[in-house]
Order: sequence, then C-alpha cells, then structure tokens
Amino acid sequence: MHRLLALLLLLPGAVVAAVLAAPPAEAGAPTHTDVHGFSPEFWGLRSYDCAGTPDDGTTYRLEATPIRTDGSGSLRVETGPDSVGGALYSDTRFLRSLSYPVYGVTGSNPHARWHIEIGDHVLESDPIPITLGDWTTLDLLDVTLHEGDWSGTIDDWTAANGTPDQWTGGILTGGCLGSPQVQIDEPRTKWFIEDLEPSDWSTFTLTLPYGKFPSSFPVYGDSFELVARVRHTDLETGETTPVPDARVELSRRFGQGRWQPLDTLRTDDSGNASYTTRALRSADYRARVSKAGRPTKVAVVDIPAYLDLARPRINGKPCRETTYDDSCGKQHILSNTFTLSGRLAPGGQVVAQIARVDATTNAHRKQRVTVDERGHWSASFHVRDGVRYHWEILGLPTSKRYEPSKGYASFIDVG
Repeated sequence: MHRLLALLLLLPGAVVAAVLAAPPAEAGAPTHTDVHGFSPEFWGLRSYDCAGTPDDGTTYRLEATPIRTDGSGSLRVETGPDSVGGALYSDTRFLRSLSYPVYGVTGSNPHARWHIEIGDHVLESDPIPITLGDWTTLDLLDVTLHEGDWSGTIDDWTAANGTPDQWTGGILTGGCLGSPQVQIDEPRTKWFIEDLEPSDWSTFTLTLPYGKFPSSFPVYGDSFELVARVRHTDLETGETTPVPDARVELSRRFGQGRWQPLDTLRTDDSGNASYTTRALRSADYRARVSKAGRPTKVAVVDIPAYLDLARPRINGKPCRETTYDDSCGKQHILSNTFTLSGRLAPGGQVVAQIARVDATTNAHRKQRVTVDERGHWSASFHVRDGVRYHWEILGLPTSKRYEPSKGYASFIDVG
C-alpha cells in the first residue's frame, strides 16, 4: 500500500488554499492548484458573437467526466452556432509559456483561437485546428497574433511594448469556429498548472488525536478520525460554501478483500461528517459522497496500522527521553552484558543491533527476537569496558496486517 500517498490523499479540490500560496522559484516546478470555481481575481469568463461583440451565448460547467487530463473532471465550454467563448486566466508573469489543453467534443471541423488581453490591447490568433475526440495542446509561444495592422508573436509584442504588468489570456472556442462543445483542463504556464475540477467536491482525510505529531501515523490501538468534508464552489465567483445533509457511505476492506459497509452518515451544517475508529490492522477506507441524490466523488484512504514499539529499557532501566521522539539519552553501564528489552504490540519481531563507535571498524552485531505471548521481548549483547557503542531497534510485523514500527537509537558507554 502506498502509505505516504494515502495519508495525503484528498479528493481533487482539497488544495484550494494553494491559490494564495507563494509561487515557487522561477526554475522550480510549477504550482499545481485545483480550481472548482472562477474567482474574478484570477479568471475571466468571456463570450462573444462571431463579430466579436460580447454576448451571453456561452455556458460553462466544471464537471466530473472521464474527459480530463488529471484529477476527476474538467471544464465544459458549450456555445450556440453564433458564439465563441472561453475561460481566460489572469496573471503577471510567464505569458509566453501559456498553454491550453483542449478536447473537441462536437463539431465537424473544430478550431480554437488565442485571445490575449493586455491593458487596452486585445491580441488574437488565426483559427487553429483542434482534434475531435482527443486532446490537443495549444501553446501560445510562436503563434502569430494580430491587433489591427500589427502581426507578430507574443515575444515580438513584448519586445516592442515591454513586459506586461498584468495579462489575461486563453483560448476561445465555439460555434463560430466549428467547435460548439469542448473540454478544457490544466491550462498552464511555467509558473502554474490550473487543474479544472468539479464545482461539487469533497475531501476525505485522516485526523489523529492531538499529541501524535510528529509520528503522523496511527500505531496499533490508536483511535483516529476520518472526516469527509463536502463543498460547493460557485462557478462565477469562486466562493466555496459547505454542503449540509450530504450522504456519506463509509466502507472498509482489508488487503484486496471485499468492501464491507461501516456506516452511513450525513454532513452537518459545516458540511462535515466524521467517523472514529481504532487502528487494529491496516485497512482501506472508502467514502461515497452524494449531494441531493447525485454522487460527487468516491475517495479511498489507505490507513496503515503500525506496530507500537514502546521505549526500551537498558539493563532494566528506562530509556531516558530526549527532545527527539525516536531516540534515547546516552547511558553508562558497568556490566559487560548489555540488554535491551521492552514491549511490542500486538506482536511480531524486534531487530536489535549494536556497533562499536570506532573509526577502525564498521563491524556490528544483530539479533532478531520474537515477542512472547505477553508482548515482551529482550536481546542481550556482550560488550567491552572502555568502549562506546551505538544501538538501534525496530519492530517488524510477521503479518501483512501491520507495518514496521518506528525505531529507537542511542549510545552507551561501558565501564
């Protein structure tokens, strides 16, 4: 099971707050943001008749659909025979790298057209063919644009007019261009990837009790809470509101077994529904969310149950806690027998290892000991006076029901 992905898994849209996050360095990876609605601060929804006069002939829908490049949905852009329209993105940088994937759904000879607004200037391209029944990625770079008597690339325009402080741009499609219905997904520049996702969305996340950080994973016996959050984002304003009284069907499976129903919940006035259980073995949990009888999403969260390895004892004395969750304070022993012992729940094996802290050798010794029926284990090593040793332990499962424990490590001085 993909443990790390499981604990981070959210239904598409859970990272809406990333819109406000600081952009990465110019040389870094683009910021990926799920978009469930078009905030006027970042987007402009345009519609024109075939002569370029604004009209209301274009409709938009952010919907769940198999026609997508990522996530669970994309944007449907649909016009009448005498209109064109498009969702245009607004930004301040990287205009030359603007790119739009578009999928032709209907039309006999579908085309698209670039539309760029910079201040009072409007630059448009000639119609560009797109593929019916497949994705076409349209790149602004090197496309010839026009404004009045001027023609040239976007680089030609910025060379003559300077880099714009703000721009709004994207592609137009519609009946005037032989493309009355298209799907748009993941418009992007060097800086951003805008993943267009359904307006009805939800997240399904794991919440651990306060105090479990920084382990971030449930160990055997831990209580944890699964929270489904159901939301709706307004298409034209980008404002997100909770959805009360949505139906959430929870189920669970172990390994690759069959899904078993757990509970059916309703979201509260905050749009949330929670379920608390214990990590008694690793399992997948599934949430089927529906709003007013219509399904919005199915999400699966992989919740591991990690073995619970208690802090060990050293020659019968408790391991001294440190500021680090997985270490013990250095200890001094007088005996030539070094014994590590402790408890592991619900059982399994413990691997204990020691090594001399000596620049002349990398030799180490290891023991694998089985936990007894009471959950106890013990491992002993012969050690020499005047030597410092490094030791470490780790709990290992003997069944696929559990995951390895976190470990402990530290040093001892002998003599």
